[in-house]
Amino acid sequence: MALNAHDAAKVAASYTDDAVIRVAGLSEVNGRAAAQANMQELFDTFNGIKVGFRRVWMLGEVVVAEWVLNGNYTGDFFGTKGERQPIGHVGLSILWFDDGGHVKEEHRYGDLGAVAQQVDPKGTKAAPPPMPIIPATPQIFPAAAAGAAAPRIELARSMYDAIELKSEAEFLGKLTDDVTYEGHLGQVNGKAEAKVFFAALVKAFPDLKFRITNAWGSGDTVIVEYTLSGTHKAPILGMPATNHPISVHAVDVLRIAGDKIAKASTYSNGLEIMTQLGAFKLDKPVVPPPGLKK
Repeated sequence: MALNAHDAAKVAASYTDDAVIRVAGLSEVNGRAAAQANMQELFDTFNGIKVGFRRVWMLGEVVVAEWVLNGNYTGDFFGTKGERQPIGHVGLSILWFDDGGHVKEEHRYGDLGAVAQQVDPKGTKAAPPPMPIIPATPQIFPAAAAGAAAPRIELARSMYDAIELKSEAEFLGKLTDDVTYEGHLGQVNGKAEAKVFFAALVKAFPDLKFRITNAWGSGDTVIVEYTLSGTHKAPILGMPATNHPISVHAVDVLRIAGDKIAKASTYSNGLEIMTQLGAFKLDKPVVPPPGLKK
């Protein structure tokens, strides 16, 4: 694998000449040459980087890949020179391919918020997450048959609608009793905790809106890409209200059991919301990508 060989040119060769890489919370990368520079910066910032894939969904011209990255921080991205601190996080990429098998567009969700906590645990307000284990081989999932995913995708959309409408009953009614959730806004185990999570979320962001840009189905799984926006009006995760507006790019992977949501995982760049709420400051500003609409 070119990634684990730290061969930036070889990695970039898998992209088209005019490829676009949209990195959630960071600048957009345009073209193969820029992709090579971007990968070299990654290798320089995180020495000894290793990447493995957990799950891969094959969705026609689109591939969704859940990946795990480990390495050592040797750069200065977070305003302090790295001292080989071990870092690791789980991320997700959505890849559009051309007919020749090259990536023409990538939406990358790498959690630099987790990395910031691992690099400098005292500099952030949350405990650093544990180091994930790189899997030996990925699970591969095919796309759902034409039309088969529609009811599950509609269920997912209705869940976001319930949150926007602040309808607790509608929201909880779409979940299994043993539902689980993990994401940057907290973790949930069971419907009772889901109720507490819902109340805290809609109170913290009373004008919360979801703009869904893409949705796919694969077996019992729905993958939804969206932009989350709102205004931070009440405490959440120990952070007092800031009245700051947020606009966060994210992907949810939802497992459906029957006609209810049994498990949800959110992939986003935690650094995106942390910087918008003032919980973390980068040593240099970055330009966030535009809405990740395909």
